[in-house]
Amino acid sequence: MSIIKVKTGGITADAITDALIADDVVGTEHLTANEVDTTALGADAVTGAQLADDAVNSEHYTDGSVDTAHIADVNVTQAKIADQAINEAKMQISNGPTNGYALTAQSGNTGGLTWAEIGGGKILQVIQGSDSTQLSTTSTSLVDTGLSVNITPSSSSNKILVLADVQGQMGANVGWGGSIVRGSTVILETNTYSNYGGDSQQNMRSSYVKLDSPSSTSELTYKTQVKCYNPGTVLINEGSNPTTITVMEIKG
Repeated sequence: MSIIKVKTGGITADAITDALIADDVVGTEHLTANEVDTTALGADAVTGAQLADDAVNSEHYTDGSVDTAHIADVNVTQAKIADQAINEAKMQISNGPTNGYALTAQSGNTGGLTWAEIGGGKILQVIQGSDSTQLSTTSTSLVDTGLSVNITPSSSSNKILVLADVQGQMGANVGWGGSIVRGSTVILETNTYSNYGGDSQQNMRSSYVKLDSPSSTSELTYKTQVKCYNPGTVLINEGSNPTTITVMEIKG
C-alpha cells in the first residue's frame, strides 16, 4: 500500500481534531511552553503528587483559608503568639472573673485555673474604742477598766487582732497586772508593772497585742481588766489620760 504524504501546508487550520489523534500519542515535547492553562486542567487535577516539595507559599493561600483542621496539634508555639495577645477570654478558666480576685491553680477544676478571693492577711474592718473615766481599784482579782469595743466577724475562719493601751498610776509597793478579755474569757494576761520598795505613786502604761481566733460570726465584746498583786491602789486614766482598744478583723 502506498503512503500519501500530506504537507503541513495542505492541512487547514483546526483541521486536526481530538478524534483524529490517537490516544496517548502527544508528549510534553509537543506542548508549547506555558500552553496548559487553568481551563485545560480538570477540577482537582493538581494533587499533592504534582507539586514540588516546599513549592507553595503563603501568597497562594486564600485569606482565612487555614483552619484548625489544617494546623497540627501543639503546633502553635509561644514564638507564634504576639506579645500581650492573650486575654482572659482566651484562657480556659473554671469560673468568671471578679474584680479584686486572683487567678489560682486548682487542678480539679476545668482548665486547672480558678478566679479566687485573695487569701489571708487582708484587713476587713477596724473598730476602736476609748475611755477616759478614772478607775481606782485595790482588788487582787481582775476588774473591768471600763474600756471595751464590739465587733462582729464576717466569717468564723477570720481572726481578730486586738491592740490595747492602758495607762494610769499605782501606789507604793504595789504589783499591777492587766488582761484582755473576750466576753468572759481571758485571752491574754500579763504581770505588767511592780512598784515594790517605792514610796510614792508611779506612772504606768502598758500595751497589749493579741491575735484572737474566736471562731464566731456573732457580735464579740473585747475589754481590758486590771488587778493589784498585793494590797495597794491602782488608778486607771489618772489625769484623764484616755486608754484605747482597737480591734481588726483579719481574713483567715
